Amino acid sequence: MAAGNVRRVLHLLPYLEAGGTERAVHTLVKSLPGWQSKVLAPPGSWEEPFRELGCLELISGSFSESLKRVAAAWQPDLLHIHGASHFFFAAGKTGLPIVFTGHGYPTKFDYWLASKLCNRWARQVISVSRAEEKSFLACGLDRKKSTVIHNGIFKPEPNPARARALAQKLGLDLRRPLIATAVRLVPDKGCTELIEALSLISPKPQLVLAGTGPMAGKLKEQVRQLNLGEDVILPGFLEHPEALLLLAQVAVLPSRREAIGLFLLEAMAMGKAIVATEVGGIPEALGDCGLLVPARDPVKLAETVEMLLADSALRRKLGERSMDRWQKAFSASRMGEETAALYERVLAC
Repeated sequence: MAAGNVRRVLHLLPYLEAGGTERAVHTLVKSLPGWQSKVLAPPGSWEEPFRELGCLELISGSFSESLKRVAAAWQPDLLHIHGASHFFFAAGKTGLPIVFTGHGYPTKFDYWLASKLCNRWARQVISVSRAEEKSFLACGLDRKKSTVIHNGIFKPEPNPARARALAQKLGLDLRRPLIATAVRLVPDKGCTELIEALSLISPKPQLVLAGTGPMAGKLKEQVRQLNLGEDVILPGFLEHPEALLLLAQVAVLPSRREAIGLFLLEAMAMGKAIVATEVGGIPEALGDCGLLVPARDPVKLAETVEMLLADSALRRKLGERSMDRWQKAFSASRMGEETAALYERVLAC
Protein backbone atom coordinates (compact mmCIF):
# COMPACT_ATOMS: atom_id res chain seq x y z
CA MET A 1 0.00 0.00 0.00
CA ALA A 2 1.18 3.52 -0.72
CA ALA A 3 2.51 5.59 2.16
CA GLY A 4 -0.03 7.58 4.16
CA ASN A 5 -3.75 7.40 3.55
CA VAL A 6 -3.63 7.83 -0.22
CA ARG A 7 -4.19 4.63 -2.15
CA ARG A 8 -2.87 3.91 -5.63
CA VAL A 9 -4.62 2.48 -8.68
CA LEU A 10 -2.88 1.50 -11.92
CA HIS A 11 -5.17 1.82 -14.95
CA LEU A 12 -4.41 -0.50 -17.87
CA LEU A 13 -5.39 0.77 -21.32
CA PRO A 14 -5.05 -1.20 -24.58
CA TYR A 15 -4.74 1.90 -26.79
CA LEU A 16 -4.12 5.63 -26.50
CA GLU A 17 -6.00 7.44 -29.23
CA ALA A 18 -8.77 10.05 -28.87
CA GLY A 19 -11.55 7.53 -28.31
CA GLY A 20 -14.28 7.36 -25.70
CA THR A 21 -12.48 4.81 -23.51
CA GLU A 22 -9.37 6.98 -23.21
CA ARG A 23 -11.42 10.10 -22.53
CA ALA A 24 -13.47 8.29 -19.88
CA VAL A 25 -10.30 7.11 -18.12
CA HIS A 26 -8.80 10.60 -18.33
CA THR A 27 -11.89 12.00 -16.58
CA LEU A 28 -11.81 9.22 -13.99
CA VAL A 29 -8.16 9.89 -13.13
CA LYS A 30 -9.01 13.55 -12.50
CA SER A 31 -12.11 12.84 -10.43
CA LEU A 32 -11.10 9.98 -8.07
CA PRO A 33 -11.17 11.24 -4.47
CA GLY A 34 -8.46 9.85 -2.20
CA TRP A 35 -6.65 7.89 -4.91
CA GLN A 36 -3.48 8.43 -6.92
CA SER A 37 -3.52 7.08 -10.46
CA LYS A 38 -1.09 5.95 -13.09
CA VAL A 39 -2.03 4.85 -16.61
CA LEU A 40 -0.09 2.11 -18.41
CA ALA A 41 -0.77 2.14 -22.15
CA PRO A 42 0.97 1.68 -25.52
CA PRO A 43 2.22 4.74 -27.40
CA GLY A 44 -0.50 6.63 -29.26
CA SER A 45 -1.70 9.97 -30.54
CA TRP A 46 -3.43 10.95 -27.29
CA GLU A 47 -0.49 10.75 -24.88
CA GLU A 48 -0.32 14.46 -24.06
CA PRO A 49 -3.52 14.75 -21.95
CA PHE A 50 -2.23 11.99 -19.65
CA ARG A 51 1.28 13.45 -19.60
CA GLU A 52 -0.20 16.76 -18.42
CA LEU A 53 -1.64 14.89 -15.43
CA GLY A 54 1.78 13.35 -14.73
CA CYS A 55 0.38 9.83 -14.70
CA LEU A 56 1.42 8.19 -17.98
CA GLU A 57 3.64 5.10 -18.21
CA LEU A 58 4.16 3.78 -21.74
CA ILE A 59 4.37 0.09 -22.52
CA SER A 60 7.90 -0.67 -23.69
CA GLY A 61 8.51 -4.15 -25.03
CA SER A 62 5.93 -6.65 -23.84
CA PHE A 63 2.90 -5.66 -21.79
CA SER A 64 3.76 -8.29 -19.19
CA GLU A 65 7.26 -6.95 -18.58
CA SER A 66 6.05 -3.35 -18.54
CA LEU A 67 3.36 -4.19 -15.99
CA LYS A 68 5.87 -5.97 -13.73
CA ARG A 69 8.26 -3.00 -13.97
CA VAL A 70 5.67 -0.34 -13.15
CA ALA A 71 3.97 -2.40 -10.42
CA ALA A 72 7.32 -3.06 -8.70
CA ALA A 73 8.40 0.57 -8.86
CA TRP A 74 5.08 2.21 -7.95
CA GLN A 75 3.44 -0.47 -5.80
CA PRO A 76 -0.24 0.08 -6.61
CA ASP A 77 -2.96 -1.19 -4.29
CA LEU A 78 -5.22 -2.20 -7.18
CA LEU A 79 -5.28 -2.72 -10.96
CA HIS A 80 -8.12 -1.38 -13.11
CA ILE A 81 -8.32 -2.94 -16.59
CA HIS A 82 -10.27 -0.96 -19.18
CA GLY A 83 -11.73 -3.01 -22.03
CA ALA A 84 -8.71 -5.22 -22.71
CA SER A 85 -9.74 -8.59 -21.30
CA HIS A 86 -6.53 -10.16 -22.66
CA PHE A 87 -4.61 -8.12 -20.05
CA PHE A 88 -5.92 -10.50 -17.38
CA PHE A 89 -3.29 -13.13 -18.21
CA ALA A 90 -0.45 -10.82 -17.12
CA ALA A 91 -2.40 -8.83 -14.51
CA GLY A 92 -3.50 -11.98 -12.71
CA LYS A 93 0.12 -12.94 -12.07
CA THR A 94 0.74 -9.79 -10.02
CA GLY A 95 -1.53 -11.01 -7.20
CA LEU A 96 -3.11 -7.55 -6.99
CA PRO A 97 -6.90 -7.06 -6.79
CA ILE A 98 -8.37 -6.36 -10.23
CA VAL A 99 -11.35 -4.23 -11.26
CA PHE A 100 -12.51 -4.42 -14.87
CA THR A 101 -14.58 -1.97 -16.92
CA GLY A 102 -16.14 -2.95 -20.22
CA HIS A 103 -16.49 0.07 -22.49
CA GLY A 104 -18.55 -1.64 -25.20
CA TYR A 105 -17.74 -4.55 -27.50
CA PRO A 106 -18.68 -5.25 -31.14
CA THR A 107 -19.64 -8.93 -30.82
CA LYS A 108 -21.32 -11.34 -28.42
CA PHE A 109 -18.14 -13.41 -28.40
CA ASP A 110 -16.22 -10.45 -26.94
CA TYR A 111 -18.73 -10.21 -24.08
CA TRP A 112 -18.56 -13.97 -23.53
CA LEU A 113 -14.76 -14.02 -23.41
CA ALA A 114 -14.56 -10.99 -21.13
CA SER A 115 -17.17 -12.51 -18.82
CA LYS A 116 -15.26 -15.78 -18.51
CA LEU A 117 -11.99 -14.01 -17.73
CA CYS A 118 -13.68 -11.63 -15.29
CA ASN A 119 -15.27 -14.53 -13.46
CA ARG A 120 -11.80 -15.98 -12.94
CA TRP A 121 -9.71 -12.92 -12.12
CA ALA A 122 -11.76 -9.76 -11.48
CA ARG A 123 -13.00 -8.78 -8.04
CA GLN A 124 -15.60 -6.43 -9.54
CA VAL A 125 -16.80 -5.59 -13.06
CA ILE A 126 -18.06 -2.11 -13.91
CA SER A 127 -20.55 -1.66 -16.75
CA VAL A 128 -20.98 1.92 -17.96
CA SER A 129 -24.71 1.39 -18.55
CA ARG A 130 -27.43 -1.07 -17.57
CA ALA A 131 -27.57 -2.15 -21.21
CA GLU A 132 -23.89 -3.09 -21.03
CA GLU A 133 -24.45 -5.00 -17.79
CA LYS A 134 -27.30 -6.91 -19.43
CA SER A 135 -24.95 -7.98 -22.23
CA PHE A 136 -22.34 -9.20 -19.73
CA LEU A 137 -24.86 -11.08 -17.58
CA ALA A 138 -26.39 -12.74 -20.65
CA CYS A 139 -22.91 -14.04 -21.49
CA GLY A 140 -22.35 -15.60 -18.08
CA LEU A 141 -20.82 -12.88 -15.89
CA ASP A 142 -21.21 -13.65 -12.18
CA ARG A 143 -23.94 -11.24 -11.02
CA LYS A 144 -22.26 -10.81 -7.62
CA LYS A 145 -19.30 -9.19 -9.36
CA SER A 146 -21.39 -6.78 -11.43
CA THR A 147 -21.83 -3.04 -10.80
CA VAL A 148 -23.18 -0.25 -13.01
CA ILE A 149 -21.37 3.08 -12.82
CA HIS A 150 -22.41 5.44 -15.59
CA ASN A 151 -19.72 7.48 -17.30
CA GLY A 152 -19.54 11.10 -16.28
CA ILE A 153 -18.00 14.29 -17.60
CA PHE A 154 -16.87 17.58 -16.10
CA LYS A 155 -19.07 20.60 -16.67
CA PRO A 156 -18.06 22.16 -19.99
CA GLU A 157 -16.96 25.76 -19.91
CA PRO A 158 -18.51 27.48 -22.94
CA ASN A 159 -16.17 30.02 -24.48
CA PRO A 160 -17.94 32.27 -27.03
CA ALA A 161 -14.64 33.61 -28.38
CA ARG A 162 -13.38 30.06 -28.99
CA ALA A 163 -16.67 29.19 -30.68
CA ARG A 164 -16.42 32.22 -32.97
CA ALA A 165 -12.85 31.29 -33.87
CA LEU A 166 -13.94 27.74 -34.64
CA ALA A 167 -16.78 28.98 -36.85
CA GLN A 168 -14.33 31.12 -38.78
CA LYS A 169 -11.81 28.29 -39.07
CA LEU A 170 -14.44 25.86 -40.39
CA GLY A 171 -16.00 28.44 -42.70
CA LEU A 172 -19.45 28.09 -41.14
CA ASP A 173 -22.33 30.27 -42.29
CA LEU A 174 -23.89 31.30 -38.98
CA ARG A 175 -27.08 32.34 -40.77
CA ARG A 176 -27.77 28.66 -41.48
CA PRO A 177 -28.73 26.07 -38.84
CA LEU A 178 -26.03 23.66 -37.74
CA ILE A 179 -26.23 20.03 -36.64
CA ALA A 180 -23.15 18.48 -35.08
CA THR A 181 -21.59 15.27 -33.84
CA ALA A 182 -18.14 14.24 -32.61
CA VAL A 183 -17.34 10.52 -32.82
CA ARG A 184 -14.74 8.03 -33.98
CA LEU A 185 -15.11 7.63 -37.75
CA VAL A 186 -15.88 3.91 -37.69
CA PRO A 187 -18.92 2.00 -39.05
CA ASP A 188 -20.57 1.51 -35.64
CA LYS A 189 -21.00 5.28 -35.19
CA GLY A 190 -23.52 5.52 -38.04
CA CYS A 191 -21.80 8.36 -39.87
CA THR A 192 -22.88 7.12 -43.31
CA GLU A 193 -26.52 7.18 -42.22
CA LEU A 194 -26.11 10.71 -40.88
CA ILE A 195 -24.70 12.00 -44.16
CA GLU A 196 -27.46 10.23 -46.09
CA ALA A 197 -30.03 11.76 -43.73
CA LEU A 198 -28.63 15.23 -44.42
CA SER A 199 -29.18 14.71 -48.15
CA LEU A 200 -32.91 14.21 -47.42
CA ILE A 201 -33.44 17.38 -45.35
CA SER A 202 -34.79 20.55 -46.92
CA PRO A 203 -33.82 23.32 -46.46
CA LYS A 204 -30.43 21.83 -45.81
CA PRO A 205 -28.59 22.65 -42.58
CA GLN A 206 -24.83 22.50 -42.19
CA LEU A 207 -23.31 19.38 -40.65
CA VAL A 208 -20.04 19.24 -38.76
CA LEU A 209 -18.92 15.63 -38.31
CA ALA A 210 -15.86 15.85 -36.08
CA GLY A 211 -13.50 12.98 -35.36
CA THR A 212 -10.82 10.76 -36.79
CA GLY A 213 -10.80 7.15 -37.86
CA PRO A 214 -10.46 4.72 -40.75
CA MET A 215 -13.72 5.80 -42.45
CA ALA A 216 -12.62 9.39 -43.09
CA GLY A 217 -11.85 8.79 -46.77
CA LYS A 218 -15.06 6.84 -47.37
CA LEU A 219 -17.16 9.56 -45.75
CA LYS A 220 -15.53 12.27 -47.86
CA GLU A 221 -16.33 10.23 -50.97
CA GLN A 222 -19.95 9.83 -49.83
CA VAL A 223 -20.18 13.61 -49.38
CA ARG A 224 -18.84 14.09 -52.89
CA GLN A 225 -21.24 11.57 -54.45
CA LEU A 226 -24.25 13.20 -52.75
CA ASN A 227 -23.11 16.70 -53.79
CA LEU A 228 -22.98 17.85 -50.16
CA GLY A 229 -19.60 19.54 -50.34
CA GLU A 230 -21.09 22.89 -49.34
CA ASP A 231 -22.98 21.37 -46.42
CA VAL A 232 -20.71 18.85 -44.67
CA ILE A 233 -17.49 19.64 -42.83
CA LEU A 234 -15.17 16.90 -41.54
CA PRO A 235 -12.59 18.81 -39.48
CA GLY A 236 -10.92 15.84 -37.79
CA PHE A 237 -10.48 15.70 -34.04
CA LEU A 238 -11.66 18.77 -32.10
CA GLU A 239 -10.02 19.34 -28.75
CA HIS A 240 -12.96 21.44 -27.55
CA PRO A 241 -16.29 19.86 -28.56
CA GLU A 242 -18.10 22.36 -26.33
CA ALA A 243 -17.14 25.10 -28.83
CA LEU A 244 -18.83 23.14 -31.61
CA LEU A 245 -21.88 22.48 -29.44
CA LEU A 246 -22.17 26.15 -28.58
CA LEU A 247 -22.66 26.83 -32.30
CA ALA A 248 -25.06 23.95 -33.01
CA GLN A 249 -28.85 23.95 -32.86
CA VAL A 250 -29.07 20.14 -32.72
CA ALA A 251 -26.62 17.46 -31.55
CA VAL A 252 -26.87 14.05 -33.22
CA LEU A 253 -25.55 10.63 -32.17
CA PRO A 254 -26.49 8.17 -34.96
CA SER A 255 -24.67 5.09 -33.56
CA ARG A 256 -25.45 1.51 -34.55
CA ARG A 257 -23.89 0.34 -31.26
CA GLU A 258 -23.07 2.41 -28.19
CA ALA A 259 -22.25 1.64 -24.56
CA ILE A 260 -23.33 5.13 -23.53
CA GLY A 261 -21.63 7.80 -25.70
CA LEU A 262 -19.52 10.62 -24.24
CA PHE A 263 -20.63 13.05 -26.95
CA LEU A 264 -24.18 12.43 -25.78
CA LEU A 265 -23.22 13.47 -22.24
CA GLU A 266 -21.32 16.51 -23.54
CA ALA A 267 -24.38 17.63 -25.49
CA MET A 268 -26.60 17.11 -22.42
CA ALA A 269 -24.24 19.12 -20.23
CA MET A 270 -24.34 21.95 -22.80
CA GLY A 271 -28.14 21.98 -22.76
CA LYS A 272 -28.53 20.90 -26.38
CA ALA A 273 -31.51 19.38 -28.13
CA ILE A 274 -30.45 15.85 -29.09
CA VAL A 275 -31.44 13.25 -31.67
CA ALA A 276 -29.93 9.83 -31.05
CA THR A 277 -30.44 6.22 -31.97
CA GLU A 278 -32.25 3.77 -29.70
CA VAL A 279 -29.31 1.45 -29.07
CA GLY A 280 -27.24 0.28 -26.10
CA GLY A 281 -27.08 2.69 -23.18
CA ILE A 282 -28.35 5.72 -25.12
CA PRO A 283 -32.02 5.48 -24.06
CA GLU A 284 -31.21 5.14 -20.35
CA ALA A 285 -28.82 8.09 -20.52
CA LEU A 286 -31.10 10.35 -22.54
CA GLY A 287 -34.43 9.52 -20.89
CA ASP A 288 -37.05 12.05 -22.02
CA CYS A 289 -34.42 14.70 -22.74
CA GLY A 290 -34.12 14.04 -26.47
CA LEU A 291 -35.64 12.28 -29.44
CA LEU A 292 -34.82 8.65 -30.23
CA VAL A 293 -34.84 7.08 -33.69
CA PRO A 294 -34.08 3.56 -34.93
CA ALA A 295 -30.48 2.80 -35.87
CA ARG A 296 -29.60 2.47 -39.57
CA ASP A 297 -32.70 4.50 -40.59
CA PRO A 298 -31.58 7.69 -42.38
CA VAL A 299 -35.15 8.54 -43.41
CA LYS A 300 -36.43 8.64 -39.83
CA LEU A 301 -33.27 10.41 -38.72
CA ALA A 302 -33.79 13.09 -41.38
CA GLU A 303 -37.46 13.56 -40.47
CA THR A 304 -36.67 13.95 -36.77
CA VAL A 305 -33.80 16.38 -37.25
CA GLU A 306 -35.88 18.42 -39.71
CA MET A 307 -38.79 18.57 -37.25
CA LEU A 308 -36.52 19.65 -34.40
CA LEU A 309 -34.82 22.35 -36.46
CA ALA A 310 -38.26 23.79 -37.21
CA ASP A 311 -39.36 23.91 -33.56
CA SER A 312 -37.25 26.26 -31.43
CA ALA A 313 -39.56 25.89 -28.41
CA LEU A 314 -39.09 22.11 -28.41
CA ARG A 315 -35.33 22.52 -28.77
CA ARG A 316 -35.27 24.83 -25.77
CA LYS A 317 -37.40 22.49 -23.64
CA LEU A 318 -35.30 19.43 -24.47
CA GLY A 319 -32.09 21.35 -23.85
CA GLU A 320 -33.22 22.41 -20.38
CA ARG A 321 -34.16 18.84 -19.51
CA SER A 322 -30.82 17.56 -20.81
CA MET A 323 -28.72 19.86 -18.66
CA ASP A 324 -30.74 19.04 -15.56
CA ARG A 325 -30.42 15.30 -16.19
CA TRP A 326 -26.65 15.59 -16.70
CA GLN A 327 -26.24 17.50 -13.42
CA LYS A 328 -28.19 14.86 -11.47
CA ALA A 329 -26.78 11.66 -12.97
CA PHE A 330 -23.74 12.07 -15.24
CA SER A 331 -21.25 14.39 -13.55
CA ALA A 332 -17.57 13.46 -13.28
CA SER A 333 -17.68 13.87 -9.49
CA ARG A 334 -20.48 11.31 -9.20
CA MET A 335 -18.55 8.82 -11.35
CA GLY A 336 -15.35 9.37 -9.35
CA GLU A 337 -17.06 8.98 -5.97
CA GLU A 338 -18.87 5.79 -6.98
CA THR A 339 -15.69 4.28 -8.44
CA ALA A 340 -13.61 5.18 -5.37
CA ALA A 341 -16.25 3.58 -3.14
CA LEU A 342 -16.09 0.42 -5.27
CA TYR A 343 -12.29 0.31 -4.95
CA GLU A 344 -12.59 0.53 -1.18
CA ARG A 345 -15.10 -2.34 -1.12
CA VAL A 346 -12.75 -4.44 -3.21
CA LEU A 347 -9.82 -3.83 -0.88
CA ALA A 348 -11.97 -4.56 2.16
CA CYS A 349 -12.80 -8.07 0.92
